[in-house]
Amino acid sequence: MESPSAPPELTPELLYLLSGDEDDFAAATADLRAVDIAEALNHLPVEAAARVVGALPFELAVQLFDEPELERRGDIVEQLQVSVAAPLVDALSADLHHRSCREHLAARDLAARSDDGARRHGRDRHRRRS
Repeated sequence: MESPSAPPELTPELLYLLSGDEDDFAAATADLRAVDIAEALNHLPVEAAARVVGALPFELAVQLFDEPELERRGDIVEQLQVSVAAPLVDALSADLHHRSCREHLAARDLAARSDDGARRHGRDRHRRRS
């Protein structure tokens, strides 16, 4: 009788691939500590790390961002959809290492509003010429 095989090691790449399947991802991350996920994310490209963060349960994502081991917080926040990033950044402690996340989100929000304003201004100028 064969013994059951051990589950595969959760590599950064596997974590990324699983993030596309909600059930498999939840099962794979259920017993992981935030520090383990942080270390795995440090080995992924920023875009892939953001995809994983976006798939995490909210409370785990908050714990993850509180981990000192997590690198590139601000870069990861930049890659998240605003609907994911805003509540996450709001939930973070006010420690100095989280200020960069808030700054990235604020800058992105300002840029989006500037783009909207520029588009509206361009339409208004076009209408006046007509």
